[in-house]
Amino acid sequence: MWAKKRISVAIVVIAAFLLGFEAYTIAVVHFCGKADYDSSKVLLTDFERMYGPANFCFEYNECLFIMLCTLPSPYPTEGSLAFLDSTLAKYRKENQKVFVFTHMPLVRSSGIVTSSFENVQNFIDIIDRYKVDYVITSHFHGYDRTKRNGTVYLVTGGGGAPLEGKETFGGLHHAIVLTVAHGKVSEKVVLAPHSTRIAGIPKYFAITKLLPVLARHVSFTIAENVMILGIFLVFMWNIFKKERIPC
Repeated sequence: MWAKKRISVAIVVIAAFLLGFEAYTIAVVHFCGKADYDSSKVLLTDFERMYGPANFCFEYNECLFIMLCTLPSPYPTEGSLAFLDSTLAKYRKENQKVFVFTHMPLVRSSGIVTSSFENVQNFIDIIDRYKVDYVITSHFHGYDRTKRNGTVYLVTGGGGAPLEGKETFGGLHHAIVLTVAHGKVSEKVVLAPHSTRIAGIPKYFAITKLLPVLARHVSFTIAENVMILGIFLVFMWNIFKKERIPC
């Protein structure tokens, strides 16, 4: 069933976060992605009839979760934009943390090349205005993490489909586990078994461990890069001097 439906994103919330749900230990929430919509075959109304509204939200433990439908241009996004604005205006002050989920990436690293959607900047302006904590997207088949104006933008599209740009940053099959406790959010990147081979370990360490540290200490990162460049230039100059033939 899962393979046939090709549901783009499933949010799995661990049982410790769902103590209020009596009948379940795991909640799975579906929302619309690119593979779920085809204007010539499957309309958005068909998706909504099977799975519920394309845009919706819920609150739990002082956290607000917003699911938005964003699809590549020329699919219109005015309805999703209005829903995001009105939902945040109504519920933001009541919740400590806000998580926005949508298919198309809003903000991403410069090395991540993927398609966009209409009114992207308008979405970002609303995210900034209401100080959303996390925006979690997919579409790009890989991993990316960017922080902008206090908001963490995660791209997690490495669930199993062929990776995009296998040799580029973020080319890992993975899942992300977010844990919310005591007003803080912790992130854990879980690799697929084949990604834990020796060749993938340096890439995993660089993406999930080293990059966040360097991003938090920009001045140190710049100084470190300048120092490494200086050492490299001195090294090359010494080699050049040794290879010079005296006249």
